[in-house]
Amino acid sequence: DGEIVAVCALEGNVGKRLYVAPDVQGRGVGSAMQKHLEKLAIQHGYSELKGYAFKNAIGFHRKQGYVLGKIVVFGPYEYNGKQISFDTIEVTKQLS
Repeated sequence: DGEIVAVCALEGNVGKRLYVAPDVQGRGVGSAMQKHLEKLAIQHGYSELKGYAFKNAIGFHRKQGYVLGKIVVFGPYEYNGKQISFDTIEVTKQLS
């Protein structure tokens, strides 16, 4: 239908903002996006892809062959007059 259901970005060898709309999760969209990021990273000469995952996405990244690393906190940011932070887990994968 031409509707955007997923987004991602590559900055250097870091995959960022991989998001899949809830109504299409579990259908391979996220896996396809992740593989696309990996191919782009290889095309740009990187041998490793890194990212930062929320706790609810750890299983997804493990299935994709990523290794879990340290906890990384992003923020604080101001949102609606409040300070918020995000706890993430660093994930990495060696590319071939």
